Amino acid sequence: MSKKSDDEALGFLGFIVIAIAAIIWFIVHVVLPALLVIGGIVAGIGVLFALYTAGYVFCHAVSASRNPYAYYSDPHPHAPGVKRGYFFGPGLKQLEMIWSASSAGMGTALQEIGRIAERNLHWEDFFLHDLWIYLFWLASALSLYLFGYAFALIFCALLSVVLGAGWLLFFAGYMLLRLSDKTALLLNAIDNPCPKCKRRRVPLFVCPKCGTLHNLQPGPYGIFRTKCSCGELLPTTVFNGRNDLVAVCPLCNSPVEGYAQHFGIQVVGNTSAGKTTYLASFFHEYFRRIPSHITHTCNPQRAFQTLEGAYNSGNKISGTTELNAGMYSIKHEFSMHVPYLLSMYDIAGEAFQNITSADYLQLQFEYAKGIMLMVDPDASPSETHAAISAFCSEHKKLKSLTTSQMSTVPAAVVITKADKFSAELSGGLQDEEVCRRFLDAHGFRSVVNLIAANFTDTRYFATTATGHELDGRAYSPSGVLEPVMWLLGEGKSVLPRIIDSGVNAFDKMKFAVRKTVPFIMPALVMWLLLWGISSISWGKIMPTAKRPLVGSASVQRAPARQPSPAATPLQVPAKTTGNKQVKKDAPARKLKLSTLGTKVNVRKRPDINAASIAVLEEGVPVDAGEPAQRADGVWYKVTLPGGAEGWIRSDLLQHRIGDKGEHGGVLMRVTGDELNLREGPGTNYTSIGKLYVGHLVEVIGQSKAWRKVCTQTGKVGWVHSKYLGQRRRY
Repeated sequence: MSKKSDDEALGFLGFIVIAIAAIIWFIVHVVLPALLVIGGIVAGIGVLFALYTAGYVFCHAVSASRNPYAYYSDPHPHAPGVKRGYFFGPGLKQLEMIWSASSAGMGTALQEIGRIAERNLHWEDFFLHDLWIYLFWLASALSLYLFGYAFALIFCALLSVVLGAGWLLFFAGYMLLRLSDKTALLLNAIDNPCPKCKRRRVPLFVCPKCGTLHNLQPGPYGIFRTKCSCGELLPTTVFNGRNDLVAVCPLCNSPVEGYAQHFGIQVVGNTSAGKTTYLASFFHEYFRRIPSHITHTCNPQRAFQTLEGAYNSGNKISGTTELNAGMYSIKHEFSMHVPYLLSMYDIAGEAFQNITSADYLQLQFEYAKGIMLMVDPDASPSETHAAISAFCSEHKKLKSLTTSQMSTVPAAVVITKADKFSAELSGGLQDEEVCRRFLDAHGFRSVVNLIAANFTDTRYFATTATGHELDGRAYSPSGVLEPVMWLLGEGKSVLPRIIDSGVNAFDKMKFAVRKTVPFIMPALVMWLLLWGISSISWGKIMPTAKRPLVGSASVQRAPARQPSPAATPLQVPAKTTGNKQVKKDAPARKLKLSTLGTKVNVRKRPDINAASIAVLEEGVPVDAGEPAQRADGVWYKVTLPGGAEGWIRSDLLQHRIGDKGEHGGVLMRVTGDELNLREGPGTNYTSIGKLYVGHLVEVIGQSKAWRKVCTQTGKVGWVHSKYLGQRRRY
């Protein structure tokens, strides 16, 4: 080939190379930047679209959960239509709804973005068109989940903080008021016996507007007040008027006294013993004795009217036929004192013939504070004995007493119809000797012995409930008040004193104390609880008073002993004068040491008065160097496992110990405070020492649940395995 041809070929090849280089330059410097710019714009549009979509989805989720009560199911409904407090369930439901609705909304939005991308795809022109569609879809999908979950997470975190703070505040108030309410009921001896079923339960209170029954106590449905379904705000404590509402028994819906001290007296006697006639005379005389400054109400009013009518007319009263004891209650209200309820329980004499199989449980036998045993001289002594014996048996069973135990409830033995035996009882209706001789003379010695064997506190009385024959004249009773007043006095009731002398300064002081203590005591208990919690948290960095003091460091240290491979006391360098660094025998590299004793203080400076930066338990590994002599001993500058540096006295350090002790046993950590180290495997063995939380011991033997251990001081003894735990790893 000629030289000219060669030159032409080389020229063409050079042109090709230059063209390729130009194309590459154009692609690199023009096409690729343009593609990147266009791709960035498309991706940015996708991100902005995803940001808008995520915000819309999140706002829709929050809006849809604005009323969590519409979806919240209360597992313990308070009353129909009453809503649980927001912080006690609905708030958590709203949190769950926001998160789940956000997740579901983002899934739906992603599907919509996918459909938008699919409608705009053209496969025949992939690189010029479809690339941007896929880029838009990818940027939108990633950003949608990123921004969507970020919005939901941030909002849910803030809502969780609000819920937690609200729950803590509401719980603190709830606990304070609940304790105050319980303390007030306890201090004032509030009792709520049901007149029908005789059970004592926290009553339900009736809404005065719609009649709905509510369990009004401070709680999740309201701390100070509970909102009824009708919109009425009802008080939840005795302090803001709960006792002003009508109360009913939660078991049988019978009306009960919601707030009053209670003193119940059970009247016991066989058929036709004169129990109802006695009650008619007693109530008439008692109402005459109540002074004007005491307001009293009777329940049931119709029963009291029947008794009063019989008293005034002189007609015979039909005996009680109800096997369920009738409850005659008198509510006393006077200033500077809680209301007082005096109840008399009258039961048909037939009920004592087979009292254990009666249809009604005589639960008042358990909580009655006084007992009246009625003895009719005209009745058969055996029948009287059988009725009182049946009562004693049931009374002891309800009070969980054995047959040989005696009841401490005061019992008044009342001889009825004394007007028929005025000659024999002329010595005095309240003279015990006269009454005992009378019963003995009429064959009731076995009854007297029965009563003496079952009650520790008894007294005998005689009464004339009518005072004459039933001939149309009003009753003329005698001796009907004394048995009840004696029972009230023996039961430490305030009624006799207040009836006779009124409320004195001491009563007013007690009333003031009972008003303030229910608030002071719960607040003090809560303060002590918080103080105890803070003490536990500070216990890791503050010394406790139980440990012997070494200078200003509270350390439970081991006494001196012979060195052992497991715990060799650190050899202190030669002592020098002043505050110069100790260089003699100082190691060229840091010593591998560990702490000796519990609660070892690491201080900022080699001085027992310096601030403590950490408190370590026994066996914590440290790297020591730069010993310094001070007036109170040699100190080592140490590096802790976390990298912090400080100073520890040499007598609180030992050579590094491993996982096993000098006897080959496993090293374990004491978890019980002031743990007894005993001579043998049992609590019956003598204690030979004390171990504290954080001490390391080497387990060298075992016997059932007990472990034979060797302490870091070389002492060998036995401890229970439940007070040992694994050694902490560093």
